[in-house]
Amino acid sequence: SDTFKITDAEAKYRKAHVPNANKEESIRKGLDLFTEPLRSKFEQWMKLPEKVPDPTQLKKWAKLPPVQLWVRCHTGGAKKLLTILFESMEWFWPAGFGNLVVLLDDENPKDHLFADFLHYIK
Repeated sequence: SDTFKITDAEAKYRKAHVPNANKEESIRKGLDLFTEPLRSKFEQWMKLPEKVPDPTQLKKWAKLPPVQLWVRCHTGGAKKLLTILFESMEWFWPAGFGNLVVLLDDENPKDHLFADFLHYIK
């Protein structure tokens, strides 16, 4: 959106991650990052049907400014990301309203695998 601007101070931390082009490989490697029961929880969550925006709700939400929710996370925080944020968004965030941006550290190779995984799920 043109109304969302990153400040110069924030821009120095921004680096676009180019995801692995192979979706199946990215999901498999991403799931391999987790032990049970978190792995099973991610697998179950990915099987949920995609939320479809309700046209009547979209009209209502369209009157509001765009929203981008930025969350800083790392692979070690995946359990909280899934159980608190993703599940809350599934229940309480209207489909088609705004974006979720997950900021990951660049130093950890596991975070790169996690970024690829997040790119291809929901």
